[in-house]
Amino acid sequence: MITLNDWGYDKIDAIEPLWRELIDCNASASVHFADYYKTFSFPVRKSFLEEKIAGGQVVRIFTIQGLEKDGFCAISYHPEQGFGTIEMIYVKAIHRGKGYGSALFEKALSALKEAGIQDISLDVAYGNEKAVAFYEKYGFHIFTQTLINWKKQ
Repeated sequence: MITLNDWGYDKIDAIEPLWRELIDCNASASVHFADYYKTFSFPVRKSFLEEKIAGGQVVRIFTIQGLEKDGFCAISYHPEQGFGTIEMIYVKAIHRGKGYGSALFEKALSALKEAGIQDISLDVAYGNEKAVAFYEKYGFHIFTQTLINWKKQ
């Protein structure tokens, strides 16, 4: 049985190394935006979440008990407005295929449902077809695609 921690936003800094690995993973898989991913910074990501909190949203972080440095999932939701987002999910490669990603994702979904959230969204980096297939098993489907014309500066 996989046991998870349920952290508040106050522990966001603990996931920074994993977040950086997630960004590196997205960059290495990206056909067009590897350099763009390298411009992402954790302080900016934190500020986006802090803006959500200031706007009345709740941010929660789930980690694998005993493997806190090996995987996490973060969610945000607005209790009164009924929408939520799977912000980020990442499990180190050495732990993939062991059910940790599923446990984290299922915990995120159950936390959102318990909060009365009906509409849940998430973003997937282009080219990450394994992630798309994973989320489709849970009833998620591509709704829109964002196209960016980013030029390396």
